[in-house]
Amino acid sequence: MDAAMRKKSINYAQPSNTPQNRRIESESKKIELRLEEITIKKILSAGASLTSGVLRKR
Repeated sequence: MDAAMRKKSINYAQPSNTPQNRRIESESKKIELRLEEITIKKILSAGASLTSGVLRKR
């Protein structure tokens, strides 16, 4: 019984390199890169506004 259940679960297990899984990994990588890009832009704009505020006070 136990061996039969293990065999059944193995039959339904998807290999990690199916086209769907590769597509999902690719999409998640794109999302990660986009988030990094947004974060960098926010940091740069915050730094620019801080710099311009300091320069205006002089």
